Amino acid sequence: MRRASAAGACLLALVLAGCAAPAALVAAPDGVTATASQSRLDLGTGRLVITVVNASDDELVIERAELLSTLWVEPLEQSPPGAVAIGAGRTVDVRVAPGDLDCAADAPGEHRARLTTARGAFEIDAPDVYEQLAALHEQGCLAERVGELRIVDLRDDELVFQVPDGVIVEGVRATTLLTPTGLPSVSGDEVTVRMRPSRCDAHALAEDKAGTRIPVAVRLDDGTSGELVVAADDALRASIQEWVRETCGSGSDAP
Repeated sequence: MRRASAAGACLLALVLAGCAAPAALVAAPDGVTATASQSRLDLGTGRLVITVVNASDDELVIERAELLSTLWVEPLEQSPPGAVAIGAGRTVDVRVAPGDLDCAADAPGEHRARLTTARGAFEIDAPDVYEQLAALHEQGCLAERVGELRIVDLRDDELVFQVPDGVIVEGVRATTLLTPTGLPSVSGDEVTVRMRPSRCDAHALAEDKAGTRIPVAVRLDDGTSGELVVAADDALRASIQEWVRETCGSGSDAP
């Protein structure tokens, strides 16, 4: 497994850059700090966020941003690209595109932001303060082992999953839209779980970002267990939302 050496920052930079010697860096401006996370707005795209805080007295203009992490194979590139101006005393989120996970790496990992300005590139620590990157790494690497576990249908009040061989669905957790009312039922390669709406207020649907991203507890034949987030596709997401509206309107299974 990849581990950061205690030999010094230079060796860490080589590891984070995939063992390629990085270009010469300039000193980071005083008062500029960063953290790494994922916003609810980016759940569908997988993009991550570098939150840059400019506590200096001068405007900071970032021409290019990258996130260097021991949990990903390559640096994650700014998405969309383009210059970002951060005024003195301001905080700005800069998004980066997802990449290939390094599933041999140890979580929680180490993360740095490489920010390029007109005077050159500099690097600063970008800690995963909410442990979201570590969770994404764990879930993503488990998903690679599980294979194609998908939500394929909503039949009446049952959510239907298609499950690969060798995978056992042990449970499903509630979301802002859906709450399971029973244990998973297995039939061949399908698993069904009865659902009811979690909420019936209009705000739940209007502001929905994660209601059709279902946390699923799984176990593999070798005893490995964990939790994946399985997302409905756009068509099924619309069907689920319409079912919630209709069910709440009828009052039949409303909370």
